[in-house]
Amino acid sequence: MIKLLFIKGLHRVVRSGAVNRKKALFFVILLTGLLTGTVLTAQTAAHPEIDFFRGTWQQALQEAGKINRPVLAEVGASWCLPCRQLQQETFKDSGVVQFLNKHVITITLDAENKEGTGLVDLWQVSTYPTLLFFDVSGKMLMRYEGFIGSDSLLALAKKAQGLISHSRIKASE
Repeated sequence: MIKLLFIKGLHRVVRSGAVNRKKALFFVILLTGLLTGTVLTAQTAAHPEIDFFRGTWQQALQEAGKINRPVLAEVGASWCLPCRQLQQETFKDSGVVQFLNKHVITITLDAENKEGTGLVDLWQVSTYPTLLFFDVSGKMLMRYEGFIGSDSLLALAKKAQGLISHSRIKASE
């Protein structure tokens, strides 16, 4: 439909003479922009992303406490190839994205920045990426070192969520 409108409109502008060549160029640029925007919007909608928590580690824990969700801390470094693979593959999987966005507070921490280096020491992280699951009080529930595929990450995230739900039931008894 858009292609047909584009061709008809372009034909009219070109047919009307040399005076309208500027109009033709403008028309081509305008429609190219519209088509590109449509394609990019469709690609973005087709590939949802993890809603990583934007804030400090302590703020992530506070948010987790408010909504009673586990926290997944992904500790990595910009130069780490398995970290990039994790970001580009596992964290792009639609099942992982959907589950983490709904049930987990997910934060990514750079091991080489100020906050990251302190937490790396505290958590004794020596391998990148390292995935750490915590309860709302900051107690470490699980640890996974190295690249992880989407099925394995989903299994760990579901287990962490179950541990949080179980501890909530125990606390209310």
